[in-house]
Amino acid sequence: MSSQNLPRCPVDGCTLPIDIVLQSSDGAQFGAHTKNLEKFSEGFSQCGSVEITSEIPELAETGTVLKLMLRFMYSSYPTKYSTMHPRLRRPRRNI
Repeated sequence: MSSQNLPRCPVDGCTLPIDIVLQSSDGAQFGAHTKNLEKFSEGFSQCGSVEITSEIPELAETGTVLKLMLRFMYSSYPTKYSTMHPRLRRPRRNI
């Protein structure tokens, strides 16, 4: 798979090169970064301990959940609640 055919990273403005593609249970594909997956989650193996193949791992999460999860795996690109799925936004307070 050439870099031109890789799905985009779900984080706006991210310029890191995609080195892994993840697929949700509903077929949505997302470009990701193995170092971020290792650093910000316990569910992914340490970089270099697993051979990366051309197979795309399919995860149990839906595309909405996977996109949200990946957006929280960046320290330099903070996720804004206002850009999330409407059902996942922070509730407004009535004063």
